[in-house]
Amino acid sequence: MDTLVELLTILDESDLSDMGEEDVYLQTIDHPAILAVIALSDSILITDEGEPNYDVIDSLYHDHGYFIYPGERDRFGWVTGCITTRKGIIVFG
Repeated sequence: MDTLVELLTILDESDLSDMGEEDVYLQTIDHPAILAVIALSDSILITDEGEPNYDVIDSLYHDHGYFIYPGERDRFGWVTGCITTRKGIIVFG
């Protein structure tokens, strides 16, 4: 989880524009931290059973201020997850 927090911090401190009032989805931006966060999120924020890892999700919010929530859902649960950063939203899953 420490590496994920470091990457999110690098992204928040980067020269990308802050999100402002509108939702900005960062998948379309070619930035190494974004690509690394997406890859790492799949292994850290999703359990081996394919469920959200709520312990890590809660820690990222309460200890580091990163809000993580379901993006798309189906009748089985989360299909994608979203991480809110100062620069925009990163979709994983």
